[in-house]
Amino acid sequence: MTKVKTGFEQIHFVNDYRDEPRSGVADFNGKPHWFENIFDETLDDYSPFYWLTPLRSSAFDFVKQQSEIFSRWRQAFDKGEVDISTHPALPQDAEKYKKTAGIINGEVAAQEKQRIKVHGEMKRVDDGAPAGTLSVFQVKWDLES
Repeated sequence: MTKVKTGFEQIHFVNDYRDEPRSGVADFNGKPHWFENIFDETLDDYSPFYWLTPLRSSAFDFVKQQSEIFSRWRQAFDKGEVDISTHPALPQDAEKYKKTAGIINGEVAAQEKQRIKVHGEMKRVDDGAPAGTLSVFQVKWDLES
């Protein structure tokens, strides 16, 4: 596991990636939260702000399962054993992936009243990683003033 840099927190799972992580699960004050990058309609681009929604430990267990399913898919994809049409899960894992996604989405919706808006700075911490491997990110959160 990569050491977390001072002032940053661990990103456990990236659910959506476009140029950088846009949604997933990361720690905030040491506890797992669903993060979602806020799109700025005026700028027609992503803002530096994120919604953070706390996750209960039971939901975080499903995040770990989903991450393991995706990792198995990625390894098979990198070996040429499956194509992109199967993304994000191997055929035998697809139903379980959908089920875990539904549970996670339900948890995020149930905790919506506890979400907060923060400024986020994503940092790739494995610049020397070989091509075809998953990137590791960390994030620094600052409460919006």
